[in-house]
Amino acid sequence: MGIPEKKLREHAAMKKIILDAAYELYSEKGLDFTTIRKIAEKIDYSPTTVYLYYPSKDMIFYDMQKLAFENLLATLQSVDEHKNAFNRLNILGKTYIDFGVQNPQKYDLMFILHSPMNSIQLNQPWGNFQETFQFMQSIINECIAKKIIIYTDPLTTSLQCWGFLHGLTSLYLKKRFSNLSCAGQHNLNPIYQAWNEYIGYISIASGYNNGEIKA
Repeated sequence: MGIPEKKLREHAAMKKIILDAAYELYSEKGLDFTTIRKIAEKIDYSPTTVYLYYPSKDMIFYDMQKLAFENLLATLQSVDEHKNAFNRLNILGKTYIDFGVQNPQKYDLMFILHSPMNSIQLNQPWGNFQETFQFMQSIINECIAKKIIIYTDPLTTSLQCWGFLHGLTSLYLKKRFSNLSCAGQHNLNPIYQAWNEYIGYISIASGYNNGEIKA
């Protein structure tokens, strides 16, 4: 291994140490407690050393967000490819909801906290979300191509599906369902049913039944 390659590996290893420590602090103590000084104390380095790798806390949280999106994407990609596109879209929605419910800290990193987004310059693309959004859009593209949903524009449809799923998931995570008579805080059935109803609405296939289209 040459010197440049070794330095790159050492650099990546140190960044991983910083990110692991930051995520542990964030998960246990929250955003405000997770400062560069606290991260440095946890890994037994000086704050100056941490600043060499991350000039700001926001940049640390942006890379933590990136890791969370990689985790979400891998989970969504586990959807059974042998099912038709519409049924994959339906399963993807429920998988998205489950991921958010089971990983609230990661979901906040991805979609709720301002800190990760502060490191993005004006008019710069949101790279962390791009691959996940494109994966969702690829399934929707197939649904449109096979004329099994009522929409024809992939971007509009993708934004609508994501907005619907994000709304349901964030309402649950922020305990906005707990006082509804139809849903206790730990009951996900109304959320799944809402997604099923939406899927049924956008379907134009006669074989639709409880969230699936019979192939």
